[in-house]
Amino acid sequence: MFNFIGTHKIGILGDASSGKTVFLTSLLWNLEEGKLRLGATHEPPTDVKIHKLDDPHAFDYAGSKRKCKNSNKWPAKTTSEYSVAACSYKPHTLFPRDLTFVDIPGERMADLLIWQCHDYAEWSAAMIQSWRESDTLSTCMQAYVELLNHPQARKEELAREYKKGMRELLRNYIPQISPSTLFFNDGKLEKMADIDDDAWLENRSIWRHGDAACDFFPLPPEWEESAEDLYLSCWRNFNLYKKTIIKPLFSQIGSCDHFIICIDVLGILALSPGAFLKTKEELEHFFTKITPGFWGDLWNRIGGNPPRIAFVATKSDLVYGDNLQHLRNLLEDLVKRFVTEKITFGYFTCTAWTSTKEGQGEARNQAIVSVLKEDENGTLRKSEEVLRCPPLPAEWPDDWDGAEYARLTMDMLPSVINANPPRQTGIDAILNFITGDGKE
Repeated sequence: MFNFIGTHKIGILGDASSGKTVFLTSLLWNLEEGKLRLGATHEPPTDVKIHKLDDPHAFDYAGSKRKCKNSNKWPAKTTSEYSVAACSYKPHTLFPRDLTFVDIPGERMADLLIWQCHDYAEWSAAMIQSWRESDTLSTCMQAYVELLNHPQARKEELAREYKKGMRELLRNYIPQISPSTLFFNDGKLEKMADIDDDAWLENRSIWRHGDAACDFFPLPPEWEESAEDLYLSCWRNFNLYKKTIIKPLFSQIGSCDHFIICIDVLGILALSPGAFLKTKEELEHFFTKITPGFWGDLWNRIGGNPPRIAFVATKSDLVYGDNLQHLRNLLEDLVKRFVTEKITFGYFTCTAWTSTKEGQGEARNQAIVSVLKEDENGTLRKSEEVLRCPPLPAEWPDDWDGAEYARLTMDMLPSVINANPPRQTGIDAILNFITGDGKE
């Protein structure tokens, strides 16, 4: 798409906790209600339209708004291959803006290797080789790899050990869970408690296509002769998965002009260094495997703008005072190795849906959040709490105790103050950056 005439296709990437769906809902809602200040004049745009798409992957904007307004709950996350939203507006410039957003679940990025590999044999070899190159991966997948030395092993045994290995990767914050559908059940992301249940290992299919179980897992080339039927079954199911799941998804990603990458920096702090390394690896995959190296040169040659990528630290309303600047510093420290001259980068902190207010007095520079608590009769009632976030580090330490920041991931209600649309900070700047409309 040639963005010099105001048409942009924007991918929104991020992991399961980064708030992509909330971000997109708030962006469209605030745009529709004239609350965004866009363009060089920083005024509300005119001729705003949120388009209804005749597309099975259409983003449920109306449903997300309704859920937030009527039940005071966060919008449901995207768990299909992707979802698409479209809007148009005129930001007091010559040309209107036509924007398409593609919301991509972070879990699906684990299937990048399937997209890259020519066929099942190449994917199998690449997966098995990757396990050999890492001590952690080798430990997680050890039982499955040992089973590969026994071509007489039954399909059920192999599937069970493969699922066990993938579960161990998930526990170690390693994003190589492929096929990614292994951890989606009827379109919903599996809960860790369910995955820990041994019944899950016995009953859960690796992939279902419609009502049919279409399991596949990596097998070495010698199995093509020693276990021909199983090898061909995995080959066929791999091809079907690539055709029906992977090709539409990565075709969408490949056609995006720009990207907004949402990163839950506070959530990473609340977990462990393992979550930090997982995020870095996912970003590494994106910038080395998906973003074409020739993009910048191509766009400059045809007279358009180079691709833009906005790195966004979400949920910034959970911190105040010096912690807010430290949040931005941590974001930049996390992604600085991926910055190149051929792509225009921006760094932002953002609150897509303000769910806190700043404390006063002894609670100064702390967030006040709304939560549900049981009263003396066991009835859930809304109450306010001080979040009590400790000082954030100015840069990523080599090690830290995630428990210190655990309250940053506590369940809280979407809004302290009822707002229609939700109050936000940062979306205006992000949209201006991505479209190039913020230039004076």
